Parts: sequence; structure tokens; C-alpha cells
Amino acid sequence: MGFRCVFEKTLIDLTAWKSALLIVPLVTIFMVGGVSMACSEGQSSLQMRTYFTTSQLLLVAYFALSGFLTSMLISCSAAGFVAKEENDGTLLILTSKPIRRRDVLFGKLAALLARTALLEAILLILLAVGTCLVLDLDETAMVSFLRAVLWLLCYSFLTMCLFATVTTALSTLTRNLVAIMAVMSIMVMACFIVGPLIRSVMPTDGGFYMRYDLYYVDPSYHLQNAFVPFWAQASGGEIIPQFSGWFGFRYIVTQPDGLYLDPVRTCGYFHPLASFAVLLSISALALLVACVAFERKDVH
Repeated sequence: MGFRCVFEKTLIDLTAWKSALLIVPLVTIFMVGGVSMACSEGQSSLQMRTYFTTSQLLLVAYFALSGFLTSMLISCSAAGFVAKEENDGTLLILTSKPIRRRDVLFGKLAALLARTALLEAILLILLAVGTCLVLDLDETAMVSFLRAVLWLLCYSFLTMCLFATVTTALSTLTRNLVAIMAVMSIMVMACFIVGPLIRSVMPTDGGFYMRYDLYYVDPSYHLQNAFVPFWAQASGGEIIPQFSGWFGFRYIVTQPDGLYLDPVRTCGYFHPLASFAVLLSISALALLVACVAFERKDVH
């Protein structure tokens, strides 16, 4: 009962229709424009054109929507779950009710994930339809785009969980909203902008990144490596060479006689399932920290 009450209350509070009316058209126009400009050149066949366009759609949607925008929206919302309530003095009222504290956190997180998933689904469907109309593609391309949307949305749930739990943990540990957003902004930038740029300009031998095995502790790498199997399912094939550089997966398979360069098959230093497990483990640990810290928090 407590979980449901918190879920419903948080979902209502997070549903800002005025903001959505502004975000949805602007983001859709931006992403459709990005895909259409990159796909202005015709490919040798309709099948190749559909595959290339689907890959471009995945690239734009991954970095712009599932990556940067979704992570920032999640972080901004989750930052105030505990910290803002504490600053406003409403946390005492909330914790004084016959609701277990962990149900408060779970209810808020579930509402945030549901709201964000719905918003992203709407944006991805509009992106698919808009791209198909602008590029004048047939129903085969539309089916391909919608399949890509489904798999990208499934992957995005991992990104949502990661940033939601980490931000919630910070919200239980400090009431300084500025510090929380500063940390999360740096994390988002590192994962979806700085990390890919650094890996894309590495020397042929992988440089310090390979020498010191930095991919073990690189969340940006794990986020993109975990996306590889979803990309394969969404596009109907592997990441094509001109897109693999964006993910920094040019140097991927270590052979006994040295480093093997394969820009087409993008498996990464880790197996994608291992990266998936790493990200889930981080999310679970952050959620545990949030629950323990909230249970022990003195509310005045």
C-alpha cells in the first residue's frame, strides 16, 4: 500500500505536461534533422539504404536521447528525491507516515522510470515516423525503424536504472542539490561525450587505455559495450565501420601475436554481457547504499 501511494504521488508530481509539450517537438525535430542530413546520399540499394538509415537513427538516438537527454532528465528528477524533501522540510512529514522508508525510495524510483520510459518511447516513435516521412521511405523501412525503437528502449532501461540509482544514493547522502547535479553532470558528460572522444583518438596499439586496462573501470565503455547486442538486434547486423569509431571500438580483440584491428565486429575488450553485468552491479550497489543511508538518516 505504501509503495503504491508513493508511486502514484511521485508520478503525478513528475508529469509536467507543459515541459513535455516543449521537449517532445524540439527533440524530435533535432533528431530527425540529424538523421536525414546524414542519410542524404543515396545507397546502392533500398536494403542498404534502410540499413544505413536505421544505423544512423540508432547512433543519433543513443547519444542524444537514450544517452545525454535521458540521463540528465533522470538525474535532475532523482536529485531531489530525498535532498529536496529534506531542504523543504517535508521529509519529516513523509517519514512519519506508516510507510517503510525503502518503499518510499522504491516508489519514487519506479515512478521516475515509468515516466521517463513513456517519454522516451513517444520520442523514439516520433523519430521513426518523422525519419521515414522526411526521407520518403517505404513500409519496410518503417518496420525496421520500429524494431530499432523497441530494442533501443529495452537498452535504455539499463541507462535509466544506472543514473537513477546513483543519483538517488547521492540524494540520501547529501542535501546539497548543487553538488549532486555537478557530480551527475560530470558523469553524464564523461559517459556520452568525453569517453567516446578519448577512445576514438587512441593510437593503433590502444595506448595507455590498453596498457593500464582502463576499460575495467570506464563506465562509458561499459555503457556502449552493453549496447552492442541491442544494436545487432535493432539494426539486423553489426555496427558498420563508419559508426564504430563513435563507440571507440576500433581495437577490440587481443590475439597471441598482438592486437587485432577489426572495426566492423564491435565486441569490445569485455564481452557485452560482462559489461551488462557490471552496470547492473553498480546500479544494485547504488540502490543498496541509498536504502541503508535513508534508513539511518536522522530526520528533524
